[in-house]
Amino acid sequence: MHNPFKAISISLIPNFNATDIKDCFNLKTGQISCQGSKQGLEQFLKKQFKKDVDITENGRLALYLLLKAWGIQSGDEVILQAFTCSVDPAAIMAIGAKPIYVDIDSSYNLNPADLKAKITKKTKAVIIQHTFATPANIKKIISLCRHHHLKLIEDLAHGIGVSYQKKLLGQWGDAAILSFGRDKAVSGIWGGAVVADDKTIKKIKNTQKNWPLRSQKWVRTQLAYPIWIWLILQTYGLGLGKMIHWFYKKSKKFSGPISSKEKKGRLPPFFQGLPDELSWLVLKQLKKLPQMIKTRKSHAKIYSQTLGLKHDPKSAYLRYSIEVDHPKHLRSLLTQKSIFLGDWYDQVIAPKSINLKKFSYLPGSCPKAETASSKIVNLPTNPNINAFNVLKIASIINQWK
Repeated sequence: MHNPFKAISISLIPNFNATDIKDCFNLKTGQISCQGSKQGLEQFLKKQFKKDVDITENGRLALYLLLKAWGIQSGDEVILQAFTCSVDPAAIMAIGAKPIYVDIDSSYNLNPADLKAKITKKTKAVIIQHTFATPANIKKIISLCRHHHLKLIEDLAHGIGVSYQKKLLGQWGDAAILSFGRDKAVSGIWGGAVVADDKTIKKIKNTQKNWPLRSQKWVRTQLAYPIWIWLILQTYGLGLGKMIHWFYKKSKKFSGPISSKEKKGRLPPFFQGLPDELSWLVLKQLKKLPQMIKTRKSHAKIYSQTLGLKHDPKSAYLRYSIEVDHPKHLRSLLTQKSIFLGDWYDQVIAPKSINLKKFSYLPGSCPKAETASSKIVNLPTNPNINAFNVLKIASIINQWK
């Protein structure tokens, strides 16, 4: 049933429906048995990717552990695309290596031609992002990596569950990193994973064996986050949601998705694995991922038809991206109508609150990424919105144009 008072958010619990919120409450109060869910999640992913797996607290920690296991260190270079989030270069810098940024192509993915130009003797690995769940030009990238004896990492924060030429993303490279953060393709509020060969995963597990575990208090706080956000979104148009949101922000009870340390290029304290309660949420969402992808593709098709834009059948459309000359104005207009579009990626290395110099980004080095970040507006394809919402957003944009 359509709720006329509900706010639409592209980044606040985009995958969660009413049943998921009930699950969070029942996990928080101990009414769901979730013991062994972390191991169950590992087994599920092993079967899916046909490689060994280690579950981590988040995706950037997964990347840090992978680079460490491969012996990447100070003086080495790791290539990744511009038009990305700061957490990946932060993980690279935390290991002592230097991030090298490559420009993007028309799909917002790493451009193989610029990649070829930026490989040096110091390059040890390449990360491809599959931006917004659109497969990168992976065959050309693999060819370059093999020619230069480089490790290839697939970052599946956007593209988990998507196939290219009948082969699952994450099975093309030497390893994959997963993220199950609040606004990713699959969400456990927190969470990540490394998918790699047995030898690499053994090293990663050994690195973490003496790390501390998260407390039950921390777990309960994380499980409360979707409940609060759900209440805010459902009652926003009534004014009650705005009031709850004010109290929510004032309490400072919940940490943001990127810590202040990470915005300065450092990783926060390390914790081992992912608690069973959050692993349970991830596992449940993975099981319904094919349907969530189907919904996103359906929403994207409506945008393409209504806005008169080209549709890409290869993409699973984690976001539907358009470029306009005055993105701030359009975002502001939609905000007035309780539609919140977020900021992926309104700076070449997001978020805007970071200092690009601290992340070794040289202005002008990736002009296509810089242009895209100055024009991009991302539209929601969330599984928790419906076709009516999508048509409403597209109609507002057409009128604005």
